[in-house]
Amino acid sequence: MSKKGGGKKGGGKEQGDSKKSGGFSQAIESGKSFSDAAKEFSEDKARQGGDLGWFGKGQMDPAFESTAFATQVGQRSEPFKTQHGWHILLVEGKK
Repeated sequence: MSKKGGGKKGGGKEQGDSKKSGGFSQAIESGKSFSDAAKEFSEDKARQGGDLGWFGKGQMDPAFESTAFATQVGQRSEPFKTQHGWHILLVEGKK
């Protein structure tokens, strides 16, 4: 599966994290590309546009993986929280 991850990842207050992922969603809905929004709103790998590459089952946090594999190709997930923070995924392909 290839997908991009965006939104806030990492520590911080839950309310602030949730608001940041909401800002990410708003930016996308306003026409900003997923990649540009990821650079603006995200931490870690998403600062490079959110591309997390291909991965298979058993390689990611279970909640992350569950959402990634349930999201259809070309679709964006709703914001969701894992032990690592808040995430929004855009699934670009599946093998």
